[in-house]
Amino acid sequence: MATLPAVLSVHAADNLGLEGTTADAGLIAEQQCLPRTIVTAVLAADRVRVESIEPVTLTLLAQQFEMVCAGAAPRHGRIGIVRDRQQVRLIAEMIDTYGPMDLVVAPVVHVGETRVMDDDVLAAIREHLFPRAEVVALRDTDLPAFCGGSEWETSAIDGARQLRRMGAASVVVSGTNARGAATLVLEDRNGHRFHEVPGAVAGLGATAGMVPATLAAQRASGLELREAVVATQHQLGFRLRRGR
Repeated sequence: MATLPAVLSVHAADNLGLEGTTADAGLIAEQQCLPRTIVTAVLAADRVRVESIEPVTLTLLAQQFEMVCAGAAPRHGRIGIVRDRQQVRLIAEMIDTYGPMDLVVAPVVHVGETRVMDDDVLAAIREHLFPRAEVVALRDTDLPAFCGGSEWETSAIDGARQLRRMGAASVVVSGTNARGAATLVLEDRNGHRFHEVPGAVAGLGATAGMVPATLAAQRASGLELREAVVATQHQLGFRLRRGR
């Protein structure tokens, strides 16, 4: 019997299970992969705002890596909420220690109306994690935090190109087009490609959080990046059509 591929989620844990390691674990398992999780922080949040976010200690973060990666370390993963520059540097060191790893680096700048990652953390991610990433995945509403300007001034394509200039090998931006349909935009060395999510006419909303974990699991299943984006597109469409 074939062993299922393991996929790592390095992310916060939230009490609703909507944004973080709990949600990622369910998505990874749905793609017939084994979820492995490392918690960077604990969120106390509802669907609108974050009441509190407490980071784990660097010692605990390192111990989680040691436990998860002992023996056969996962070869695919995603990175989400990271609380400070020290966590970013430690994660980069752990990836170098236990790698190589095919990474989706997907910073979550906002949870609801609350910003949870500041400019110093984002600068550290650009410095330490972009060079180690197979793909950087962002929501279109978080592009201004990296690229400047407002949400309405930075298009998905322009933002993806700027991220590539910052050192990202490939970029996937999830969001909504001018007609209100949910979209994924892939920018890599071969240019950009639009993917409109089938049957989705009200944007991705909270479903945007599905993209990084689903993409990492599709890569772990053996798909090339462009094939993995198409598979993720169809998974999103299925979720949106059934109201999740």
